[in-house]
Amino acid sequence: MLTYQWRPGRPIDDDDVVVLPTPVDTTIIPAPIVHPLPNPGPNPFAVPVTAAPSGADVALLEAAQEAEETEQHENGSLGEDEQEAPQYGNQGAEDGENQGGIMEGNQGAEVNENQGAPLDENQGAEINENQGAPLDEIQGAETDHEAHDENDFDNFDLDNSLEPLEEGEEEIVFVEDSDSDSDTEDEINDRDTDEDELDTPKEEQRRRSQHLKTHTGGNYGFGKREKKKTEKGQGLSFLQIPFADLKIRLVFAQMSAKQGIKKYGKEAELKLIEEFKQLMEFNVFHGVKADSLTAEEKKMSANMINIIEEKVNRGHTPENPILRARSVMDGRVQRGLYSKEETASPTVSLDAFLLTSIIDVIENRDKAITDVKGAYLHAKMKDKVIMKITGPEVDIFCNIDKTLKEFVVEERGKRVLCVQLDKALYGCVQSALLWFELYSETLKGMGFTLNPYDLCVANGIFEGKQCTICWYVDDNKISHVNPKVVDDVIKKIESNFGPMSQTRGDKHDFLGMELKYKKGKLTIGMKKHILKAINTFDEDITRNAASPAKGYLFDVRPDAQKLDEKKADCFHSVVQSLLYVSRRCRLDIQTAIGFLCTRVDSPDEDDWAKLKRLLQYLRGTIDLVRTLGGEDIKRMKSWVDVSYGIHDDCKSHTGGCTSFGWGVLLTKCQKQKLNTKSSTEAEIVGVSDFLPNMIWARMFLGEQGHELMVNVLFQDNQSAIKIELNGKMSSGQKTKHMDNRYFWIKDRLKTEGIEVQYCPTAKMLADFFTKPLQGNLFRKFRDVVLGYKHIDSLFQTEESSSQERVGSHDEG
Repeated sequence: MLTYQWRPGRPIDDDDVVVLPTPVDTTIIPAPIVHPLPNPGPNPFAVPVTAAPSGADVALLEAAQEAEETEQHENGSLGEDEQEAPQYGNQGAEDGENQGGIMEGNQGAEVNENQGAPLDENQGAEINENQGAPLDEIQGAETDHEAHDENDFDNFDLDNSLEPLEEGEEEIVFVEDSDSDSDTEDEINDRDTDEDELDTPKEEQRRRSQHLKTHTGGNYGFGKREKKKTEKGQGLSFLQIPFADLKIRLVFAQMSAKQGIKKYGKEAELKLIEEFKQLMEFNVFHGVKADSLTAEEKKMSANMINIIEEKVNRGHTPENPILRARSVMDGRVQRGLYSKEETASPTVSLDAFLLTSIIDVIENRDKAITDVKGAYLHAKMKDKVIMKITGPEVDIFCNIDKTLKEFVVEERGKRVLCVQLDKALYGCVQSALLWFELYSETLKGMGFTLNPYDLCVANGIFEGKQCTICWYVDDNKISHVNPKVVDDVIKKIESNFGPMSQTRGDKHDFLGMELKYKKGKLTIGMKKHILKAINTFDEDITRNAASPAKGYLFDVRPDAQKLDEKKADCFHSVVQSLLYVSRRCRLDIQTAIGFLCTRVDSPDEDDWAKLKRLLQYLRGTIDLVRTLGGEDIKRMKSWVDVSYGIHDDCKSHTGGCTSFGWGVLLTKCQKQKLNTKSSTEAEIVGVSDFLPNMIWARMFLGEQGHELMVNVLFQDNQSAIKIELNGKMSSGQKTKHMDNRYFWIKDRLKTEGIEVQYCPTAKMLADFFTKPLQGNLFRKFRDVVLGYKHIDSLFQTEESSSQERVGSHDEG
């Protein structure tokens, strides 16, 4: 005969059919005998896979919940953890010390005191596990039912969960049956005990709760199971992940105020007090009542962040710290509110600064380097921006300005000062542009005209001679042949922006560069930055090297062992520091550092050895400086060369530079972005990439009042020269695909008045930037590139035998 073994919580299917061995009369097929059983609901013994119970149990459970809720409210038994927490604006969760760090779509998050520090290495807030919970579910207070592990109850419906039971009652967990193996004999017997009697809701709760205690222990059940440990940042957005946990390697010379005070003590505290007083002196903000703000204004309010910066360019060392404090606003809340045109602000380019400096030395001008105090704080804020000040800073500001006390409120037991910005505080996305507009308009009012090819270079005619101002945010270089004119210009600027710090004479410091003007030349040194890079490296540098890199610099071994995280961070930090140095001072390391920059994402042991070699070279040449100068700013010479297919992907490398007599500028050391079919094509691509530098320099100098009389481009590939000059006349089947490039070059050479000349390979200065040279040729080009020898020395030297500079893999 047939019988069915039925298990509660699942329908009868073919797997429940059992054929008994007892012989039966095959002529009669009896109907299945199924005893009427109560509906016990879902099986409480299986792993939960879906939401709470269904069917008849839902009505019973809802009735039980309503009855218990009514009884609890009547008796006033609602627990403290379930009381509705006080709200501030639209926030639904307790903030940390820097309250108000609101991220769109993630209100209700608990925010750490360091949240939003855009410059500190520990930026970002530590996010609580309940961050981002909807307001209508948690209302700012975490309950026992909310403390469960979401990985174990992904689909559990909180709205249908039971309220806390009365005293003497037991907690119950509702789960559904799974496709597990058949039940044990004890479980079947337990279910058969009262199958003829329908349990009441409370009896059903007790029965299941008792089973959980008996079979699973006290750690089992809703709200009792130990939470699984998950990796940091799992399930969080980019802005929610603590900055230190991001897989991004950045290098900063600043730290949070707390870290700065811990490291430097009283010195850091004094700098912070000085910064706070400056904010009050410039009337940067005024207090506002928190209850007068709209919900949107509260949502868009940002925290104040205080940082301590180590001024390495001014001689900072651990033994002799030179610090600067800065208060900024966390501008992340303003992301997306403005277009790029509404926030992007120009700064003087390095090439424009160097070109104007060459003019200064040729014309023997008097120079002054000035610094506008609190530059951004002079510009007025156009939009309404709300900022929150929290922590001990509240008392400091209230002591400085007693009127701010009335605007202090308590939020979650912490003191908060709400202010509205009146001036462009650092950190606001539009502050830089507001300052640029204010400063440029001020200079125009003084009789200056902006150079259209670099808007941070302004020129004015005073006493029949040109006065030039270059500025990078708040740092200025002012030059004129008459020192009295420089004095007058400084006084006029100070009448608008207050007293400025200034240096006069032949020695200056500008953006980390040590400038020295002497005998018609400018020398640039950055020894302090190089020493810091050597000290930052994890290994001691105890020997010197003859060149920055060996001949196999561009070789990459796929099977090379990757660096661990600590060494990779050190590698990135040192490379980034040297990149800054290579662009401004040490041009002799550009080729090596340019390649190492392509390796920072995934450096290996070979890259580590190459960086060590570079530091050994810098150790032995620590006192080398860059020299710039010339006899005539109207005579410009440029060199362009290409190393064909030198990279592991067979792409070529372009090198280029420009000179006016002493040293070079407008350098290019760059891997080409496309593969070429011949060295001729690679040379044409290189000229196409470098030619815009020459065109820009010609236009910039023209606006400075210096029209070029000589503009020469040197190349060492005769085929490329003929195609560039003759176009279609020198093009054949193998060069048809280059039409656009060589026609553009041919047109620009004609309109710009550029003369193309052949230069032998041994005198091709741009070769210095295309490959790792060795030996005498490296030293010869290095002396010219850094300005130790005049550019004409290249043409005075007899052409040496052509040993290609890369091939040697020896130490050099």
